[in-house]
Amino acid sequence: MENLTQTISNLVGILIGFAGAVGAGYFVYGAYLYLTASGAPHQMERGKSAMVTAVMGIVLILVAYG
Repeated sequence: MENLTQTISNLVGILIGFAGAVGAGYFVYGAYLYLTASGAPHQMERGKSAMVTAVMGIVLILVAYG
């Protein structure tokens, strides 16, 4: 039973790391959209929204795991 608990704990750690990497990648994507918007308000808003969503997701992951 202890081996199963350790395996599940390891799997959760890997999934948390993967989710954090996805969140960071989504933040970079949002920053790219924002920086390449060339003043287009719709594109800038999409970029800001993506960055805010990524930060909220990362915070949620940290709170859930912490």
